[in-house]
Amino acid sequence: MKLNNKGWGLNTLLIISACLFLFLLIAAYYIYVLYGSFNNNNYYKVLEEKLVDSAKKYNSKSKISYNKLKELGYINNLKDENNNECDGYVSYDNNTYTAYINCENYITDGYYANKNK
Repeated sequence: MKLNNKGWGLNTLLIISACLFLFLLIAAYYIYVLYGSFNNNNYYKVLEEKLVDSAKKYNSKSKISYNKLKELGYINNLKDENNNECDGYVSYDNNTYTAYINCENYITDGYYANKNK
């Protein structure tokens, strides 16, 4: 009796299955890492929006610091996820408010470049 040797054997199937399983594990890890970083950024974006809203309530048409807004009572606390106080300011340019915050684990892009303008 002649066997058909044109198909895949059990060894080949197990090797391909192991490779696919390893690929899925690596992909799941990277998705988990990326998902965690998106949540952190969203948290800080909410803090930036909170700072912009308080500057709008103050009706600031120039740069104003978080400390000044807090002193005037327009914002309570600006704290990160670890309950550490953040620093920040809001700049106003061309009818647009832009918040810049500096926390222990996060700094808004352009924070230092725009701080002394």
